[in-house]
Amino acid sequence: MSNEILNNYVEEDEIDFGELFFVLSSKWGLIITCAIAGAAIALVYTIFLVQPVFTSSSMIYIFSKSTTITSTLDLQIGKQLSVR
Repeated sequence: MSNEILNNYVEEDEIDFGELFFVLSSKWGLIITCAIAGAAIALVYTIFLVQPVFTSSSMIYIFSKSTTITSTLDLQIGKQLSVR
């Protein structure tokens, strides 16, 4: 008897894609408005509240033209000659 009562309360969950598409297509204006509002909020936040941080570093190695194989000595000499 308790199984019959439980079976009456069990509902099957179905997703009807046609109905879902219809609901979303009827609310397309709201979806576009929310997307534009979110983009505007992100733009205002980026322009006015975020401080830009620019960092850069570089290393120039200078090698002789006669040497075709990179050696440890060439790297050390290039490191000494490079400008920081």
